[in-house]
Amino acid sequence: MPSSKLVVALYRSLLRSATVLDSHEAFKALLPREVEWRKGAKWCDFFGSSSSCVKALRTEFREPRPTGELSEALDEALQLHKTISQRVHLLYRDEDDRQLIKFTDVPHPTTFDEKYEWEKRQLSEEDSKALNGALELIHSASQLLTSEDLDMKDKTRLAKAYYVESIKLFETADAHAYLGWHLYLDGEVEEAVSECQRAIQVDPSFGNRTMTWG
Repeated sequence: MPSSKLVVALYRSLLRSATVLDSHEAFKALLPREVEWRKGAKWCDFFGSSSSCVKALRTEFREPRPTGELSEALDEALQLHKTISQRVHLLYRDEDDRQLIKFTDVPHPTTFDEKYEWEKRQLSEEDSKALNGALELIHSASQLLTSEDLDMKDKTRLAKAYYVESIKLFETADAHAYLGWHLYLDGEVEEAVSECQRAIQVDPSFGNRTMTWG
């Protein structure tokens, strides 16, 4: 039976790392593409799906486990803690973890929804409707990537198809950037570079102040 003090200490340390990762979406790019637990029965691409690390951690620790599985679950959590903490440490400027790397301030609009609500006001009714459809496909791809009904290969293939259809409806930098990310992870480097370059052409802020280190 694992020590309750050890479990609490492990949870707090993992929660601290998860909170740091959730503080900026780009930080999650440091994680493995597929973070697996429960011997691979569960997994998540936290960066590609924009899933919350804190929410996933709390859900797992709150779920009851049979006494006979606790030691094995603790060993798995300790290994995950080692992997994650080593990567989160790269986000700090000094060895004592005193100053977290910060991104430069982003001019308004700052969030995904604010950005596109502002953009829709500049468009005709027809174009605004097309943009809505394109954004719905991006959101659908995000939800698909968090689904547990398909394996990761199928989820990635379908998500890429959603991004392609989104671009056909209304071209956005976000769809190009997400598509480029998945192409890169699949080893299609030249295609990934082309998508990222197009994202910058569609929205220059993708390669300007909002994407540089502060």
